[in-house]
Amino acid sequence: MMLLLVLFFGAAHCTSPSPFIAQPANVTTFDQSTATFSCRFPATDFLPTCMFKYGSQFLNTDSMRNGTLFGFYAQPGYCALTDRNVTAAKNLYDFSCNIFDTGSRHFESQIAFLHVLVKPKSLQLTVMTDDVPTLPSGAIQVVAGTPVTLYCQVIGARPAVDVDWRVDGRLLTLGDDYPDPHKEISRQEVYDTHSNLVLEPKPADNGANVSCETRLSENVPHKMIDSKVIEVLYPPTELTLRATEFASPVSSGSEVTIRCSCDNGNPLPGLRLLKEGRELGTVGAGTVVDHGQVFVEYSFTARSGDHNSRFSCEATSIVTEQPLVEENTLQVYFAPDTVTMSGNRREISLNSLVTLECVTSPSFPESAIIWLIDGVQMMAGSQKVSGNSSSGFITSSLFDLTVSDDSIRTVSCQALNEMVPDNLRQDSAQIQIQSTPTPPTLTLEPANEGATFSENDKLGLTCTSIGRPPPTISFFRDGVYLDSGSQRGTQGDFSVTYSVHISSLTREDHGKTFSCTAENVVIADLEEKPRAEVVLAVYYPPRDVTITHNMNQPFKEFDSGVEFTCKTDKTNPSSVSFSWFHDGEKVPDRLTVNNAVISRSNGFILSNTYRLNRALSRDDHGRQVTCRVTPEHFSTMSVSDMYTLHVNYQPRLLLTATAITLTANESDHVTLDCGPTDAHPEFTHYGWKFGAGGPYNREPGTTHTLSPVSRHDAGRYFCKACNCESPEDALACPWVGCSDPREINLIVQYAPTLQVRDSTVEVDVTATATLQCTQSANPAGKIYWMLGQNVIDQSRVGSKYNLSTSRDQLTSTLSVKMVHQGDAGVYTCGVMNRLGRSQAEITLAVNHVPYFEASENSRLVIAEEPPASNHATLTCIAHGYPEITFEWIRSPTGTESQQMTQAVERVSPGVYRSRLTVSPLFANNFGNYTCKALNSMGASTWTVHLSTPRPPAPPTHFALVETSHHSETFRWRPGFDGGYPQTFEIRYQQETAASTNDAWKVVQVPPSAHDNFTVTHLRPACTYVYVVCARNRVNDGDDDGSCSDPIRSTTYPAPLTQAQRSFREMPLWLMVVLPTLTGSFIVTNLIFLVLYCRRRFCSRSRKDERPFSISTQSSRADNNIHYQDSLHMYGGSDRWPITGGGSDFGGGGGGDHKDPRYYSHQYPMLPGSGLTGGPLSPIDPLERSAAASSTHSDDLGRPHDLSRGHDLSRGHDLSRGHDLSRGH
Repeated sequence: MMLLLVLFFGAAHCTSPSPFIAQPANVTTFDQSTATFSCRFPATDFLPTCMFKYGSQFLNTDSMRNGTLFGFYAQPGYCALTDRNVTAAKNLYDFSCNIFDTGSRHFESQIAFLHVLVKPKSLQLTVMTDDVPTLPSGAIQVVAGTPVTLYCQVIGARPAVDVDWRVDGRLLTLGDDYPDPHKEISRQEVYDTHSNLVLEPKPADNGANVSCETRLSENVPHKMIDSKVIEVLYPPTELTLRATEFASPVSSGSEVTIRCSCDNGNPLPGLRLLKEGRELGTVGAGTVVDHGQVFVEYSFTARSGDHNSRFSCEATSIVTEQPLVEENTLQVYFAPDTVTMSGNRREISLNSLVTLECVTSPSFPESAIIWLIDGVQMMAGSQKVSGNSSSGFITSSLFDLTVSDDSIRTVSCQALNEMVPDNLRQDSAQIQIQSTPTPPTLTLEPANEGATFSENDKLGLTCTSIGRPPPTISFFRDGVYLDSGSQRGTQGDFSVTYSVHISSLTREDHGKTFSCTAENVVIADLEEKPRAEVVLAVYYPPRDVTITHNMNQPFKEFDSGVEFTCKTDKTNPSSVSFSWFHDGEKVPDRLTVNNAVISRSNGFILSNTYRLNRALSRDDHGRQVTCRVTPEHFSTMSVSDMYTLHVNYQPRLLLTATAITLTANESDHVTLDCGPTDAHPEFTHYGWKFGAGGPYNREPGTTHTLSPVSRHDAGRYFCKACNCESPEDALACPWVGCSDPREINLIVQYAPTLQVRDSTVEVDVTATATLQCTQSANPAGKIYWMLGQNVIDQSRVGSKYNLSTSRDQLTSTLSVKMVHQGDAGVYTCGVMNRLGRSQAEITLAVNHVPYFEASENSRLVIAEEPPASNHATLTCIAHGYPEITFEWIRSPTGTESQQMTQAVERVSPGVYRSRLTVSPLFANNFGNYTCKALNSMGASTWTVHLSTPRPPAPPTHFALVETSHHSETFRWRPGFDGGYPQTFEIRYQQETAASTNDAWKVVQVPPSAHDNFTVTHLRPACTYVYVVCARNRVNDGDDDGSCSDPIRSTTYPAPLTQAQRSFREMPLWLMVVLPTLTGSFIVTNLIFLVLYCRRRFCSRSRKDERPFSISTQSSRADNNIHYQDSLHMYGGSDRWPITGGGSDFGGGGGGDHKDPRYYSHQYPMLPGSGLTGGPLSPIDPLERSAAASSTHSDDLGRPHDLSRGHDLSRGHDLSRGHDLSRGH
């Protein structure tokens, strides 16, 4: 190719000027499209050769004809190259059109360029907020008149695009579009264009659509558009507060509706409707209620209070600084609420002038006043109007009236508001001649001179007075209103009489003033009314008397000069007599004296004194002094009081013994009782103390409780009883005295407790160890010593041990002589008395070299190979004293790096455990590890082999547990599991099958059984051979497994059938008849046979001279031989097959016998065996004796019949068989 180009270029320089010129054209296209480059030249008679150089590639016809990226086309005067994969990176690629004329050898080359246009990647219209473009979530919200900057950004275009702004489709001339000043034009350059638009929207611009559009170039029809809606926010400018009643006043009682509405502003404002500043209703901002407007309404019934009320409406929104307010005032027509008539109407005489005044309450407009006399309208009097239209008008009127006769006239005044004609108001009064009441006269019923009455008497009061109009009578008791009485009659001169009755006078009525007053309208305003009064005298006896004494403190024994005073409550009059009684005996008058009379406002208080002429003693306690008072005017109504003497004297213990002894067990509830006392007041407390010294402690009762009592409570207790004058305040009251003390000796018995001098005693070998314990007990117990569960008795004392006890028998000492390692252990010191026992342990530690117990340590540790397991733990336990430390030695040392960590713990005194963890675990870490135990006495070692899992060990102690006719139960002891969970299986086969190498039957033991299992579905009376095998993951695929030694056993015979049971239940006579008939038949056959033989072999018999005879010996062997000979006589074999229930017994063939000569016997229940019987075959006596002798013992020591499979220790000796010659 390069050679051709050289030739082309060389030819171009060496030949004459070109007869034609190549004319390539520049190409403009979009990214990810195709571009076709064409080259034109003058047509010739031959097809010139075209070659394109596209970028850095040289492309000719052959290389492009079958290409996928490029296409080529050529014809005379024209050739073209198509690029099917134009990318932005190919911008400004140059391509050259190379024309070679093969005839003239002329070469021409011209260059053109590829211009790749890139459409914008994105166009986004945002809002400038604090010089940062912000993308609104919806419409662009802006307050009217506030400038807002819209920002249009075009990303990734070539060439740089032009941006047009439009509002509702109208093109704007404003804006600023410019390329990114930080970019330079290059082959792969793209441009970002930014444009800003500043708007100051007006309310009319609300909802306008603002868009920015891109223009790539004038010749390229490609546009991108992004638009936003402008939402212009502006405050409301007009508010309507409407009510038809605002135009003119309304009448009181009519319905009024106030409506406030607004239909402008964005958003629509919220409204508040107010009356005199009080809110009536609201609606939220932006709430469109009716046809694009928001409103609030309030309806009410107009009243007088609504007159001149100011109603206002406020509109607010998010763009209002101050609420938009609209106000209006409501005027209401209303009539006066009240009409009041007044004037001088107290005392009116004939032909006198009365002036009346009528005044209305406020009304709007003003009201007119009309006067009426007895319903007839009179000429209006003078009227006066005051007030204003805001608060209402008040109308007043004066009316003069002359009283010309005695008739009563009704005068009325009416107020009428012409705008509210239905609301008429009026006030009325009666006008008549009036006079002041005369002073009343007051009389008593019954009449009584001096107004003297007794308690509970009835009293009537009558009062009379004259007046016009007739007066009202009122009754009073000491100025307190009593009653208005009941009217008794009215006379022609306007006289009235009223009476009141008191059903029962009381002592409180003595000295009280009863009065009556007369009153009418003439003197209604006067404070002093005409009055009549009377003062009552009421006699009454005393209700109660009270006895007091002259002592300032409670009575005490030996007090003298005691005086009792009897005092009455109020009585009237003062004439009464006093009587005294001492324990029912009347006191002489010489020992009593009357005291001064005390006068009270409504009675008298009297008193009398009784003087006791001796000193008090404790015998006076509880005695009674009585005072009786008899009034002179009420001789049958005497009253009395009784006083009981309470004489305080010190306690006196009533028990005669001064000292007592109590015995109690520890933890009992013990109550020490000081005993009863004689005292007044009753004892305040008992004093208790422990021991002879120290103060007494107070107790509330006669007893002192020890609950529970302890050994420390034993000793001497002292108690005494004390009392004081005020038991309720025993801490502060004066003492009356205390009794003599009583002594109580308490003995506490308690179960023994032990204390040891040293809980652990350390000694060296051959030294003497001293163990000591001390008891605390009452009564003292006997101390004994034990080592483990063995008591160290006196028989062992002297040689190995020495026992000694202290003098008080409380401390025991055990000396162990010539101590060796076997003496180490826990020694128990014990003591016992009748209340219990106690033990204390002392550990005797003998310093010795550590040693290992094989029962506590394992020689083998199983761990899985990595990576199944990443660690292993080895354990060793050592005995020794003093404290043991451990060292672990790996032999041989593993080649892989490993980390071994050891944890040591004290299991019990003298026993220590070490755990070695090997982690990480490698394959060559398996092997022997030596555990070395060391202390100050020496060292010992124990080797542990770390191994991978292995097959489990065979089970041991495999034994038969229970047998039945169809199942057998076995038990065994599992061996080492080899490192994995192990399972068990029982293999068994019939003994005859073992001789023929038949397959073993296998039964899997479920994991829940583990060490026992029952094999079922066995055949009755058959001998089986059993083994139990263990498996784990290691030997799971082996056929043999890890098996125990085999054992042999025979199942029981099957139970009797119904036919057999029926035969056994056969009546005795039938059992006798049937054998007899059978025997007779056999004897007849035998005779027939004998005659036949003699007849047939007569000559032979004579020659041999040995006549045939049948043995009748009774021995078991002869009977069997005879039986066998008899069988031979029938042509049978020398030996019968031995069968039973379809199974073989002993040796010989098995299975069912279909030979007609087969003979089978049914045997009865074996005595003592518990078997129900079953089919048995005749057995040779030699076999039976051999079977009887071939027994062995199992692991439990029980003999088994190996030939029959029965446990001979159970009494089931089946080898005995049955005497078949007896006819069974």
